[in-house]
Amino acid sequence: MHYRKEVVRRFLADVERQTPTTIDVLQAMWMIAKAWNLVTEKTIANCFKKSGFKVTCEDEEDDLPVAELARTWQRVQEELHLQETDFEDFVTFDNDLAICGELTDADIVTSVLPVTNAEADEDEEEEGEIDEHNFTIKDAYNALNTIKSVFLKKGGLTDDVVKSITKLDCALDVITHTGGKQTTINDFFSNQ
Repeated sequence: MHYRKEVVRRFLADVERQTPTTIDVLQAMWMIAKAWNLVTEKTIANCFKKSGFKVTCEDEEDDLPVAELARTWQRVQEELHLQETDFEDFVTFDNDLAICGELTDADIVTSVLPVTNAEADEDEEEEGEIDEHNFTIKDAYNALNTIKSVFLKKGGLTDDVVKSITKLDCALDVITHTGGKQTTINDFFSNQ
């Protein structure tokens, strides 16, 4: 999903520039790195759960002995009036519960559309701050592409550098899609 969003962003930027969309292998790799860095540990854990991977009693050193588990379950049944409910049924009763939905193409496009100029101007007037250099989001993206090129040509493109560059790319996306509203660096990175 994150990679597809990057492809859509690229397509929309090319439409705005009136240039054909071409994504070479290097650009795809940057997009994949950015998409992968947006995947959280929680998402990965949920994928394993949804796939049916479970921790069994043998895998847990601190698990209660089976006899104690049976007594504990019996007490839970009595307290919750669940005499007819099997432990496995109780634990897995919500496995078929829908916890997410499929994004449609329209949803993806909407999530990557930049804020209109009118909305951005309105936000700028409310803040009352004037940027003396008049740098644009496009300038920031160009600078980021320059940084990428320097690291590619001069070496030193480590995992940490790639993560840092993709975090900056994500930060630019946030600014683009919020109309330039200011957020603190801590706000942004605490959400990553």
